[in-house]
Amino acid sequence: EEQGRFDEALWMHTKSKQLKQTVTPDSLHLASTFNNIGVVLFHRQEHEEALRMYEMAREMQQRLGPDTLDLAFTLNNIGELYLMARNQVTVADELFAEARGIIEAQAPESPEHGDVLRNIANVRKEEGRFDEAWELHRRARQLLETAVPDSPVLAKTLRDMADILIQKEQHHPALQLVQECLTILQQPHIGICADQHPVYLKAKCQEAQLLTITNQQPVDDDLAR
Repeated sequence: EEQGRFDEALWMHTKSKQLKQTVTPDSLHLASTFNNIGVVLFHRQEHEEALRMYEMAREMQQRLGPDTLDLAFTLNNIGELYLMARNQVTVADELFAEARGIIEAQAPESPEHGDVLRNIANVRKEEGRFDEAWELHRRARQLLETAVPDSPVLAKTLRDMADILIQKEQHHPALQLVQECLTILQQPHIGICADQHPVYLKAKCQEAQLLTITNQQPVDDDLAR
């Protein structure tokens, strides 16, 4: 079912791209469509093709609308691919920094600002800078809870925060965050609660591991601040 939704989304974006190439062969709207196709391909784990779509979007956006929010969204997506699929932390960090600069100048209260902060936090986590990562996640969470409560990006932020607490062996508060994440993902309007979806799968795996751990130890009063 989940794969079917990805296939349908890809088909719709591809048809949109074909139409826009006929009507407006070189436009920011077409660049946005390339970016959207890249997102679908990324979630299908077709990373090379996703990157090709993202780079086509970036080239058009830099040429036609430099320093626009659309360019920032594309940069954030490319950075996420380099971080998650290629483990190229330095490249990802540079892309996130560029995206953050544009978003903070134009839309500091937007959910996209929260998402890029979440991604930068994950870079800091990969670097072992857990306190900095936690603070960035905390800021991302505040933005997202205001702008888009009960959204997938907020759920991912909660799951990522749980990762940090697991590293610090603070298992009870980590479990609480994972369960908050799952509560969001299981809502019907989210539409991604399926056995095949990687976000949901990771959160369920975390929950199972944490339930096992916390059932074997007393409640830790040293909760995350």
